[in-house]
Amino acid sequence: MFSINAVHGFDYGMGFDGVAMKGSEQNDAFIKKGEKITTATNRSGGIQGGISNGQEVYFRVLFKPVATIAKCQHTVDVHGQEVILEAHGRHDPCVLPRAVPVVEAMTAIALMDFLPASTRGFSTRITRIERIYTDWTSYFQPLLTAKSAKNPQSPKGGFCISAQS
Repeated sequence: MFSINAVHGFDYGMGFDGVAMKGSEQNDAFIKKGEKITTATNRSGGIQGGISNGQEVYFRVLFKPVATIAKCQHTVDVHGQEVILEAHGRHDPCVLPRAVPVVEAMTAIALMDFLPASTRGFSTRITRIERIYTDWTSYFQPLLTAKSAKNPQSPKGGFCISAQS
């Protein structure tokens, strides 16, 4: 995600919000619900020790504000002289509308790196990659759902990846 322009942070689970918690408060204890083993909470965002714990995986990508704005700004030029910068032209006031599909696409690319071992053969992998790119929606839509608000463990929202096989 850090290869996306303007990204300044990435977290999953409680992430940055978890720094104010004690380890005992942030811990996802495993419990048994019927015949299924699950976690009591999903504060880890579905990842524990770098491995999926079977829970829903969700993450947030933080973007810096756009620097080129329609407001005069004091700066210094290449000669060390104080100048006032006035931006002209078309500039986006917010990256959010463009960021969502870019983060979704980057997530799809990252997930593609973890295709099953049976697709590791070069020609098989190329065929699989072509299929993924030609029919992205039907292949990845069950895996990706964008949650813009009210993610239970992420009060600020974020992206959620659900494996629905």
